[in-house]
Amino acid sequence: MGVVITIPIVHDTAISVYTIAAFITICRLVIRIHDKKWGWDDFCAAVALVTGGLMLTGALILIGPTPSMTDLTMVAGYYITACGFYACIWACRFSILCTISRITPAWWRPYIRAMFFAFGGMYLFLTIQAIVHCESDPSWKPGQCSLGRQVAAAQLVTDIVSDLMLSLAPVRLLWQSNLSRAQRIRLITVFASCILTSLVSLAHAYCIWVNKGLDEVYSAMYELSVSIIVCSLSVLVGFFSRLRKSSKGLMDSTSNDRSGTRGGATSGFELAVHSRPITWTLRRLHGSTMSTVATSRWMPRRGLTLWTTKQKTI
Repeated sequence: MGVVITIPIVHDTAISVYTIAAFITICRLVIRIHDKKWGWDDFCAAVALVTGGLMLTGALILIGPTPSMTDLTMVAGYYITACGFYACIWACRFSILCTISRITPAWWRPYIRAMFFAFGGMYLFLTIQAIVHCESDPSWKPGQCSLGRQVAAAQLVTDIVSDLMLSLAPVRLLWQSNLSRAQRIRLITVFASCILTSLVSLAHAYCIWVNKGLDEVYSAMYELSVSIIVCSLSVLVGFFSRLRKSSKGLMDSTSNDRSGTRGGATSGFELAVHSRPITWTLRRLHGSTMSTVATSRWMPRRGLTLWTTKQKTI
């Protein structure tokens, strides 16, 4: 016998999972502000935090209406829930994409730009599709709109495609870096955690497909919270990794107590091995005797990407 999802369960679970996700995001933002490394990825994470709160508010209105609420309030509550959900999910993906763009060399920029446009198109398509579908049959008002199988299929496909793009894009990039094997595996694992969002979205899409209204809200809150947590993992993993290395360095040698702390510590990735920045190298052969080597060097303290190009005789 399966677990029966009731309104009190949905109410308590929605508040609990969002509170955990919000706490993790606030920790991420505090770390970034403290390190003076605020970027677009942090802005998108803050947007996800706000829109997730809007979705939670709309969901609580939807599942626990009071006698004083009008039909207009109920309809508004549903649209706040639906639009807040899509805005939060895609803000998290934009945050991860902005994080990836911070460490990409110049030859990757066209691909990253294409991903930005693709993600924006997916977000607009899903939002407009849901609104048009619900407005085409207003018989559900006031209450919860039955999104149907087309919306479920579109949401599942876009979730899987976008999460695979975010998971696979950094793999080759990080594998060509000067990080150790353990560091590369750790960072690739952080990005691969985007797949967790797709796994949760399977349950959400199934609830939409079979028209399980209350279960749909329940699974949507889980998907939203997992997305918010995943988009902050890179910052938190990097922070705790630096904290562990700082503690180890303090025990090993007092001469390294303040190593790398001048001007504020970096956050997010471990973008340097001791004092060496991450580098990526691209080699192209010209004829049989010459190659052009373009190297991207991420400077963690300055937040800049410097490029040098030189020729080597083979």
